[in-house]
Amino acid sequence: MRGAVYIVYMFLGLLGHVKAVWGMVLRYSLFIERSFGMNYIIITCVCNAEEWIARNIQSLKFQTARNFRCVIIDDLSTDATVAIAVREIAGDARFTLIRNTEKKYCLRNTVEGVTAANPAVEDVILLVDGDDWLPHERVLERLHKEYADPDCWMTYGSCAHIDAGGVRHPDCQPYPDDVLRIGRIRRHIWRGHPLRTFRYSLWQYIPQIEFAITQTEIDGAVRRALLTGSLRSWFNWRKVQARDLHESSGQYVRRATDKAMMFPLLELSGHHARFINEVLYIFHYSPRPLPYDRKDISGRWFPRLTREVLIHRPRRHQPLVKL
Repeated sequence: MRGAVYIVYMFLGLLGHVKAVWGMVLRYSLFIERSFGMNYIIITCVCNAEEWIARNIQSLKFQTARNFRCVIIDDLSTDATVAIAVREIAGDARFTLIRNTEKKYCLRNTVEGVTAANPAVEDVILLVDGDDWLPHERVLERLHKEYADPDCWMTYGSCAHIDAGGVRHPDCQPYPDDVLRIGRIRRHIWRGHPLRTFRYSLWQYIPQIEFAITQTEIDGAVRRALLTGSLRSWFNWRKVQARDLHESSGQYVRRATDKAMMFPLLELSGHHARFINEVLYIFHYSPRPLPYDRKDISGRWFPRLTREVLIHRPRRHQPLVKL
């Protein structure tokens, strides 16, 4: 009798191990199946980055995951950026270089770069500025772990400055769950740091109007500055016209590109937005503020005005139920 019980016990134990192994096989198969048809589309906007563009491109070329394409958009560089980029991408069909004939700025370049890449609906978009780079060769491999899960629609997270020894910037923290759920992302502390990635199927839900601001919104920001006692802001914003904050077509703001894109993406994603704790992006510049010309109002106050408008916009989107 004891022998029979022992045999049953062993059989059940073996069955449990078989089920566990089979579960791992299924999960791995699902990972391969979802990853196989998915490519990464890297959008790199650049202007006058001759010191950094080679490092940027090399960090992409050395990725262990090979299923990517990169569109580099040069926005009228006047240094050797283009020549270096041409040299670095020579013979690699995964890279495309677009040279602008007019100044378009980052947001318009990004939108047009995504369109030029002609992504498939299952593809994932990465934004990597031309003067920044990926820290190691397994970044795309790391992203695979997130996007193999269909509940992941976008990622944001962790970056480091070049002089920080690879240590994550302290501002890189996740949005609280309740902030994502109720959609108060715009008024919360900014957390949408690189590496920024998103499914192309999510990107398609963003309407064109998200990328521009209106004169009414500008006038509202000016009044708000006056009523809250922000007199320097009021003084420098009071004569600004909408055309001053946009590129030539009037459809895309020149500055605060990160917020113009990430606010709608985060609102649409809700809890499907994933924060990645690992450092997957390196900034080349120092975290110390750069000097600015106090007489150049556009260089300092126009970006602040654009951010003010985007932050105080009412919530534009309810989270999507599915993609």
